[in-house]
Amino acid sequence: MKTFYITIAAFLLGFTLLNAQSVKVYPSDDMTINTGSSGMAPSDEELWIANWTAMQNFHQTLIKFDLTPYFGQTITSAKLNLFQFFHAPDGTPTPSKLYAITENWDEATWLVNASIAYGDNEYATPRFTSALDWYEINITDLVNDWLNDNIENYGLVIIADPNTKFAEFYSKDADDQSMHPFLEIEGITATNDMNAYVDDISVFPNPMCQNANIEFNLLSNQQVNISIVNSVGMQVLQLCNKQFAAGMHIETLSCGSLRTGVYYLRLQTNGGVLTRKIFIK
Repeated sequence: MKTFYITIAAFLLGFTLLNAQSVKVYPSDDMTINTGSSGMAPSDEELWIANWTAMQNFHQTLIKFDLTPYFGQTITSAKLNLFQFFHAPDGTPTPSKLYAITENWDEATWLVNASIAYGDNEYATPRFTSALDWYEINITDLVNDWLNDNIENYGLVIIADPNTKFAEFYSKDADDQSMHPFLEIEGITATNDMNAYVDDISVFPNPMCQNANIEFNLLSNQQVNISIVNSVGMQVLQLCNKQFAAGMHIETLSCGSLRTGVYYLRLQTNGGVLTRKIFIK
């Protein structure tokens, strides 16, 4: 039953387990904005960056990942992978900078010609050449800042340096799924590692209106932190953070203060974090 729950959670949250210590996460949202006046815009299948004054092309790529299952962990490596399918014909490189976005957005409602707010910290400085291939960008510091709540996870923006021509990549909506962008994270607490600490966790009823029971079975004495986080990984409710003896336990979740929507229940022990998607109606 535990394996079934974990498989369903992985499917719903859009990530694929690679092995005991590595996961591949696909974007929840990605798009290109054009803050210039050329009127050029990519299709939904493409992501562009350019900062070319002569042609008034000021394209920036926005990408967001749902990292809720790993919230509170410190990972050892996080690499953003993008496949470049087109580059400026004259072969000049496209040096760029990567920043954390500081306002909420989604690809369905954000206007293509609207600027996005982002922080001052340059988390990476990728350089895209004329080679049409995969590019791997180290964003470990950024992902750790997201997971440890140093900054809210509103995603990232890639901005080309001034007077830089096009680099174009496949988006999460490209026909060829093998070319979709992804984030590869290493050093997370693997699901199997939790087997020695928590036998199972369930939420009933789910969806819930006011209250629900959180049932979990500990295989040893553990400090247990149970909280509710929203879709961007921000904690909105603390249920408990205390020592529990080995055995079956039931905690009551009172969610009357939360709005209707989708949230995530996080149970954290010495062995890592388990996450369950919950619905409040």
